[in-house]
Amino acid sequence: MSLAEELMADFEEEDADELEQMMENMKGEDDIEEATELVAGKSDYSSVYDVAKMTLTDEYRELMSTLAAELERTDEVHVTAPLESDPQYKLIVRLSHLAADLDGEINVIHKFVRDKYEKRFPELETLVPNPL
Repeated sequence: MSLAEELMADFEEEDADELEQMMENMKGEDDIEEATELVAGKSDYSSVYDVAKMTLTDEYRELMSTLAAELERTDEVHVTAPLESDPQYKLIVRLSHLAADLDGEINVIHKFVRDKYEKRFPELETLVPNPL
């Protein structure tokens, strides 16, 4: 068994132990249902690829291929029309929006990693004062 598989097995065991502990501590039918939903919500995302899907979108791939093509161009481009109608300007604007979306995606990934490792390393949050 590889190290990665062992770590994943540890997380699965901890999730099961946590569910059992929560169910013992909770009283009442509503509390048990709520605890089950909370743990089920956590296990929905077992991989970072479950929460980070930006790089899998068609828009991302199209913009990256267009950017690569523009970077390979060697000819000099002269702007004769208004700037807003220039294709390179439009590409820059779209890439700017993509950068903002990627920033949000980084925050989602950070939250996923923090939630994933906070049980195993509770002091991690205090050791890294400015994570992003």
